[in-house]
Amino acid sequence: MAFLALVAAVSIGSARLCSRVENGACVGPVERAEVGEGPISFLTTLVGHEAGARVRHVWRRGGKRAAERAFTLGAPPTRVHSTQEVSADGPEWSVAVEDESGRELVRVPFRVVARRKLPPPERVPVEPPNPDP
Repeated sequence: MAFLALVAAVSIGSARLCSRVENGACVGPVERAEVGEGPISFLTTLVGHEAGARVRHVWRRGGKRAAERAFTLGAPPTRVHSTQEVSADGPEWSVAVEDESGRELVRVPFRVVARRKLPPPERVPVEPPNPDP
């Protein structure tokens, strides 16, 4: 008689873009599909897996792989995050979670917008007081 081993599949509990991650928490969650230039973090909570399972965050720019971060998971739920420097000079970005087989579990697309710099304050010349009243 053959025994079938049931292997728990990795699934996504949550996935979000953040300005940064501190102590495993999302700081400055991104609520829209637009982010400013600079570093952006991707925080995911993974569930339903066995300790030792592996996943990766895959950052894509214009559909092409820009960066990848691999993780070995502990007991569920497990939180992992990666950070990527992004710029507005080009196509749209996305970040995805892939399991060991390359199956995409979730993808978050976003667009990077240039941060607007305020112009320097306008200097208004000060006229000398009129000596003749």
